[in-house]
Amino acid sequence: MVFEGHQEGKTPVNENRLRVIDADGHVVEPVEMWEDYLELGYRHRRPKLVEDSWGTPRILMENMFFPKGRGYDCGNTDGWLVGSGTSRFRGGSDPHARIQDMDADGPTDMAVLFPSVATQAWAIRDPGFEAALCRAYNDWIADYAGAYPERLKAVIAPPLNRIDAAIAEIRRCRNKSPVFVGIVIPSNIHGRNLQQPELYPLWQEAQELDLPVCTHISTGSNIPAAGGERFDNFFQTHCVTFPFEAMINVLDFVTGGVLELHPHLRVAFMESGIGWVPYWMDRLDEHYERRAHEVPLCKKPPSEYMKSNQCYFSSDPDEKTIPMAVEHLGEDRILYASDYPHWDSRFPHTVDELLKQEMASTAKAKILGGNAMQLFKLA
Repeated sequence: MVFEGHQEGKTPVNENRLRVIDADGHVVEPVEMWEDYLELGYRHRRPKLVEDSWGTPRILMENMFFPKGRGYDCGNTDGWLVGSGTSRFRGGSDPHARIQDMDADGPTDMAVLFPSVATQAWAIRDPGFEAALCRAYNDWIADYAGAYPERLKAVIAPPLNRIDAAIAEIRRCRNKSPVFVGIVIPSNIHGRNLQQPELYPLWQEAQELDLPVCTHISTGSNIPAAGGERFDNFFQTHCVTFPFEAMINVLDFVTGGVLELHPHLRVAFMESGIGWVPYWMDRLDEHYERRAHEVPLCKKPPSEYMKSNQCYFSSDPDEKTIPMAVEHLGEDRILYASDYPHWDSRFPHTVDELLKQEMASTAKAKILGGNAMQLFKLA
């Protein structure tokens, strides 16, 4: 699968408008791409689009549905086509269509792209197959974004069963294409928290390469997630999983000492909303006042780390709590994210939704683009 042409993809010139950078948009990997990009020895195990027993289209990978099915599996009952946005927007799989949609929303100058199907690779225990899936995805997204390299950027999806393999893949991708501007990881690795010392080499590598680490939660995948064992429908699970997993990730990086031990590491907590952040800052600081001895690698109040240039938090553009978050967190730590083309994206009005927020124009400019430029080191 080759995307024809190497395009400039310039956005329409408008000197008076704010620069817009979508810090968390998604691609929707077409099932046929695995035949083209997955190495031959694993191609028979490639992800496939199938129908479950209700006739709902889902991705099948290693005998696991993605998104998971009905009932206690708490997956998206709409299945893959609706949940991923493939039923509405071609831009998830076609970069030429995506550029057209970016021009219609804002326009958006640049988008940083995150995977959809490839996130399921982190649920696989076979290190060789997981690594092959990650390589295939990273090669595909390099070609997808490479069609418009000035406007489309990507994050590297490393295999995580073996950290040496993760580091090798990050280095390979960094050398392969300039479209890679960050690293994406799940909110936990087979249920293990991200503060574990065996992950230190990964954080060190990200720090040395000056690549931010973006934690990204997913509901309906086969990766353990908060609420997944407690609810039997997508509504409740989706409400719980994203912010609760992000809260745990903040605990890992802040109170678990990851940021203290890696002072130049930048971390972004994606697709979890922003309203929980002021509450979590306050709660963590309260505990730190009384029980700091239990988190000896956390050397200062947690809120100081969260407000520093090591931490960034994405927001949904229509969240009513964005102005409150600006007041407590500051205008330099919040990112605009469209979540295009997924079911809950506000496209084609995501930029307009944020511009309607009641806050200073400086905050809007930073959230819409300036903060993403700092996080991802974009020109």
